[in-house]
Amino acid sequence: MQFDTPADLPAESRAREKALSAFLTAHGISGEIFRHPPVFTVAESQQHCAHIPGAHVKNLVVKDKAGRTALVTVSDTKRVDLKALAQTIGFGRLSFVRPEPMTDLLGVDPGSVTPLAVINAPVTAAHAPLLLV
Repeated sequence: MQFDTPADLPAESRAREKALSAFLTAHGISGEIFRHPPVFTVAESQQHCAHIPGAHVKNLVVKDKAGRTALVTVSDTKRVDLKALAQTIGFGRLSFVRPEPMTDLLGVDPGSVTPLAVINAPVTAAHAPLLLV
């Protein structure tokens, strides 16, 4: 799988995208990249992404006071109850991860979160993101 990466992306983003492309290719996974501006609401996502085939989701990066983080992917039609979600995943009270720690953790900016960004996450005992689908 070979993707052309636009020159206007920051060098670090281009490098991450190329690394992800190489990883997917090495594992026999083909696909297509659809680019859109950062989106922060389902309405914004529908405005920019309605033409993209497949299921449409929202990706939320949350944490609890113990510092555990989770990337939660749900249908864009679902309402997420953070209190119920915390109980379901065995976390304490949840809050959204702030922009800078999110970028440090997943290598993407707010509004651009994708489950594929987990490939950028450091996996250590202190920092192991959890992917829920």
